[in-house]
Parts: sequence; C-alpha cells; structure tokens
Amino acid sequence: MNKETVFHSDIRSRKTTPGAYEWWYFDAVSDDGATEFVIIFYEGNPFSRRYIKNQYNGSPARPGNHPAISISIYQDDKPVYYSFTETKESAASFDDQFPSMQIDDHSMQGSLHGDDVIYQLQLNEKLPSGDKIKAELEFRGPLLGAESFGPVQNKNHAWDLIQPRADVTGRIQYSSRTQTENIIDFKGQGYHDHNKGNEPLKNQFDDWYWGRFHFKNHSLVYYLMDHNKEDTFAWIISKDGLKVLEVLDTVQLQDFARTIYGMRSARKLTFSNGHAQVLIQQTKMLDSGPFYQRFSSHAFVDGSSSQPMTSRGITEYLCPPRIYNRWYWPLTNMRIRYKQESPHWVQRSKRLYRWTW
Repeated sequence: MNKETVFHSDIRSRKTTPGAYEWWYFDAVSDDGATEFVIIFYEGNPFSRRYIKNQYNGSPARPGNHPAISISIYQDDKPVYYSFTETKESAASFDDQFPSMQIDDHSMQGSLHGDDVIYQLQLNEKLPSGDKIKAELEFRGPLLGAESFGPVQNKNHAWDLIQPRADVTGRIQYSSRTQTENIIDFKGQGYHDHNKGNEPLKNQFDDWYWGRFHFKNHSLVYYLMDHNKEDTFAWIISKDGLKVLEVLDTVQLQDFARTIYGMRSARKLTFSNGHAQVLIQQTKMLDSGPFYQRFSSHAFVDGSSSQPMTSRGITEYLCPPRIYNRWYWPLTNMRIRYKQESPHWVQRSKRLYRWTW
C-alpha cells in the first residue's frame, strides 16, 4: 500500500496494464444518523464481468473501456436507492491535470479554496426499473500535508487519503417504490479517498477490511489488507485532519460469520498499540454480495489521549479472488448495468431489482 495525502495526486492516472483499476470513493453519515450514502467513480471497473472476461479471452482489456459509477443511499439502515452502471468510454471524461471527471450525467469536481479542499458532486440518472436520482453534494475539508500518514510500503496499490473528515451538505432527490419523490436535505460528516492499482485486485491481497468514524473532536480511519500483514493500520486523527494522534498497528478479528453466498468475515475488529484500543462492531449489514459487504457499524475508542469515545460509521469488506469466480457472475449481472448491452431483465422490474439490493 502506497499511502498519500496529496490533493494534486487525486487525478486520473495513466493505466495500460489489463486489470489495472482506479476509483474515487465518497461516503457520509448525516448528523442525525438517519441517512448514509456511498458514491464511487471508477475507471477500470474491477468488478466488471466484461472487463474480467476481456483480460482472459484475448480481447482488448483497456481500463479506459470500463468507466463506471455506483450509488448507494440508505435511510434508517435500509437501502432506498442503488445503482451500479458501467458506461461507454465515450460517455466518460477524466481531467489529467485536476480532480475532475464526468461519467454519463454524473460529475465530480475538486478545487482548492484557501486552506480548504472542496469537492462538488452532481448525480443524475434514471434506471431501467424507473428509479431515478438527482443530487448535489459538497464535501469540504482542510488541505492535508504530504507526509501525514507514513511512508511508501507497496507501490502496486496506491491509497490517496484526501479527506479523512469533511463537512458534507447538499440535497438528494430520489424516487421511491411508488414513484413518489423523496427529498433529503443532507448535513453530516463525510470521507473521500482515491485508490488505484496497476494489476488485478486479486494479485494484490486476499481480503480487505476498511472503514471510518467521526467523533466530536477526532476521526478514526482504518484498513486491514490480510494478504500483506504489514498493511494493517488504524489512525486516530485530529478533527482538522492535520495531526495523527494515535497509530494502532495490531489487530484481532473475532465473531466470524458466513452469509448465504459463503462469504466469511469478522463482525468484530480490535485495533491496539499497547496503550490505546479501538473496538469496531460491524452491527448492521447494508450490502451483502458474493465478494463484497458493507456495514453500518459502531466504534469504541478507549485508552487514547482523550476520553473514551463512541461513534457510528460505515465499514466494508472485500474478497477480491471471488470477483473472478464465474459462478457469481449471474448474481452480479443483476446488479451491474452495462450500457453497452441491453439491461438485465431483473433490472427492468422495480420489484425484482429491489430484491438484488
């Protein structure tokens, strides 16, 4: 894992190797805890059945042929909107000089305003099922220093931590099952990072736990890449994101559970460093698939330089080797929409499509 915190590195990288990937990740939890969302922009969509097939059948497997975006909105720990769309290369544009991109009618624009980094996200789509969304969101946080989170460890995967904590505001409009328009005036705390790799995910690690939590005066960010045991870290960070207060590099995984897809993951993670400890309880599963899980979770911090703290946040788990298992492709075909092809028949049904969430 190559860790960076440089705003100007948050641009599209040059990728030519089949299996190379890149994504820009945004999430947020509202101040009242009722609304959570995750939005991810991709070039070289690592979950794409089309991209994976091209890597093995001799067809062109250029990352640029597979731009995509996924959008997940949750209310009271239940999904109310979900989409994952891979579009045509001609429908996507990426700025190589500045954090800016457009995928279909969705866009992301990053800018500097004094000592603040601001990202503007705009979403606009209508799905084959009839569900639709429009949103305008702003992520605002302090500009980080270049050496905030440690040295280079593994150049095959780069993690740019751009906004460990951001103030998020905006409006989300989405259609319900009855086609009623729902409006969320959003205000909360968010997070943004940027990941990229020059080879398929399965070549780099076997599984990956990561998440983030925001407290009154601190934030917690963690990741655990099990394939490379030295890539195990959790940070307690000052509210302004400019100072690392604790580094916790020892982890214990407990309470393993298996889903109907055979995915086995820990529901409890404990990070420590000898005098500080963080307990993460992955409480409510928001998204369960054959290779990916997302949770609404709670974190409990004790023994640090501050008083004991508790917070609610989003955590995730990924098992990359499963992405390449063809047995699971019929399931992912129901969830990922490929604009180069006709929509899956399940995606055209409002009722059946919701069952895939």
